[in-house]
Amino acid sequence: MMKVREYSTLSWNYNSKQTYLSSNDQLKVNLGIAAFHINRPNQKLNPYNTNATDDLYSKLVVHGSAVIGIAATKYEFQPSAILFKQGAAFELNMGAMLRCKIKGESKYTGNIEAMAISVGALYRIGDALIPMMMYEYSNYALGVSYDVNTSMLKQGTGSKGGLEISLRFTTPDNSKRSSSRLLK
Repeated sequence: MMKVREYSTLSWNYNSKQTYLSSNDQLKVNLGIAAFHINRPNQKLNPYNTNATDDLYSKLVVHGSAVIGIAATKYEFQPSAILFKQGAAFELNMGAMLRCKIKGESKYTGNIEAMAISVGALYRIGDALIPMMMYEYSNYALGVSYDVNTSMLKQGTGSKGGLEISLRFTTPDNSKRSSSRLLK
């Protein structure tokens, strides 16, 4: 029987593209910007006063996130930030999650689904601390977060925040599981 030595990373070279199976050294970055109500339309919000109009200020949203694999581990660091600006209103959320891959997906057959758990927190500048937790299975994710007031709002809420539950579905990328890519 042949003995196989274990290494923390395994790599192969296929068609001059190098891929790492278990090194977990990836870096993915996502950035975006959006603008709403650019023409600043006038809205009539009071049906009883036909002469009054309410300006709808332009809204700017800027966001960014990253997935930073921690080499030779099953962990990923996921920092993120999002900024909202509309008129005098301003909101900035910044934070990070630590993601632990419980089980990796099968790359070609699709018989084994990926699982991961993430924990972390966001800070809404000047307002709230938001601890978060997320469980991922296959293309689904279930998240739980709680806004802990740190601003003057805690007087009005009795220092109680808000519980949030989220469910996410990601459209499957069937090209990952295609056996035909071995023949290209």
